[in-house]
Amino acid sequence: AEARYEWYFARDQRVSASVFYKKIKNPIEAFVSSDSNALVTSFANAPEAKLYGAELELQKYFSLASMSEAAFWQSRRLALIANYTYTKSELKVGANDPARVFASNANKATDYFVDGTPLTGQSDHLINLQVGLEDQDNLSQQTLMLSYASERVTSRGLSGFPDVIEKPGFRVDFVARQGI
Repeated sequence: AEARYEWYFARDQRVSASVFYKKIKNPIEAFVSSDSNALVTSFANAPEAKLYGAELELQKYFSLASMSEAAFWQSRRLALIANYTYTKSELKVGANDPARVFASNANKATDYFVDGTPLTGQSDHLINLQVGLEDQDNLSQQTLMLSYASERVTSRGLSGFPDVIEKPGFRVDFVARQGI
């Protein structure tokens, strides 16, 4: 289920907000096992997962024509795009729930999953910010992108070992494109 509000206050510009709830049957989860002194990532279906959250996004443009009378600035605009997503997820695992595991005789979900733990790959907080310079008359864009993701589980630990946690943190990217 999802509820979304979108307000388009000008051409190409918007504010949107949404809340969501998802119930996933048999989500695919990665887990780590040992095979001949090497760690191996395998996959199994957990019985069920639930996740809920909210998202807020803003996209706004500012004309740069007033900066100078030079032709360079007359068709350029500054682009600001910001997005924040909060997601809470958890596995639902009962004592008698089966697990679907490829090439394994073990089929008890509690051998692989712990009730209430978050889904693999799911950060609670995601933040994205884009600041760009665009030429509206020609294909020309230069965009600086800043992203943040909070820590997340990347693989389940097996047999009492802790889960493998990733701390992605901040990331900076720059993208430029120019039509010729």
